[in-house]
Amino acid sequence: MKDRGLLFALLSAVLIATSLIWSQLILESANPESGALVYFGTAALLSVIFLYVTGDIKKIKVFAKYKKILLIFGILHGTAALLFFYSVSVIGPSLTGFLLKLETLLSVVFAIILLKEKLTKYEAIGALLAILGAFMILYRFDSLLIVGAVYAITLAILVAVTNLISKKYIKKIEPTAMNAFRLIFIAITLLSYAILTGNLQIPNSNVLLYSAVGAFISAVIGITFFYKALQKAALSRVMIVRTLEPLFVVVYA
Repeated sequence: MKDRGLLFALLSAVLIATSLIWSQLILESANPESGALVYFGTAALLSVIFLYVTGDIKKIKVFAKYKKILLIFGILHGTAALLFFYSVSVIGPSLTGFLLKLETLLSVVFAIILLKEKLTKYEAIGALLAILGAFMILYRFDSLLIVGAVYAITLAILVAVTNLISKKYIKKIEPTAMNAFRLIFIAITLLSYAILTGNLQIPNSNVLLYSAVGAFISAVIGITFFYKALQKAALSRVMIVRTLEPLFVVVYA
C-alpha cells in the first residue's frame, strides 16, 4: 500500500512540475490575474467533467458536511494560485519551483509534529539535502529576486497548510472530489480578485490552448495523483518524493 502511494507521488511530481512551464507560456500573452483565472477556471471545468467520467460526481455531497474546512481550503488555494503566477512572472519557473521546496520542509514538519508521523534517519537526511540544494541558488540577492522569492515562499507556506488539511481529510473526501472543490474555489477566488482589481483580460487562443492542456495534465490529473498518494502513504514520505519536481522543471525548461 505504501509503495503504491509513493508511485502515485512520483507520477504527481512528473505531472505537477509541468505547471510551471504552462504558466510561463500563458504569461507571455496574459497578466498574472487573468492567466491564473483562465488556467484554474479551465481546470475547475475539467475537474467537474472528470468527476462525471469517473462516476464520482455523487461524492461531492460531502461538501455539506465539511463546508467550513473546504471553504478555508479553497481560499488558501486561491491565494496560493495567484502568488504562483506572480512568482513565475517575476523570477521564472525554475527558481519558483526550487523555492517552492520550502513547502516540503514545512509539510514534513507539520506531519511529524501534528500528525505524529515518523521518518527514518536516511529519509530525514535525504529531505534536508534536497531542500538545502534548492536554496543554494539564492546567491543572487538582487531586488527583483527578493520580491519573487517573497511570493514563492509565502506560496510555499500556504500550500504546506493545505497539504496538512488534505492529509487529514483525504480518507473522508475522495481525491477527485477534493480536487474539484479545490479548483472551483480557486476559480471563484481568482475571478473575484481580477474583477476587484480591474485586471481582467480577454484571453487569446494561445492562452486558452495552454490552459486547457496544462490544466488537465497538472491541475486535474497531477493533483488527483497527489491526493491518491496521500490516501496510501504518509504525508512526509509523499512530500520527500515530490522534492524531485524541480529536477523535472529544469528538464522541461
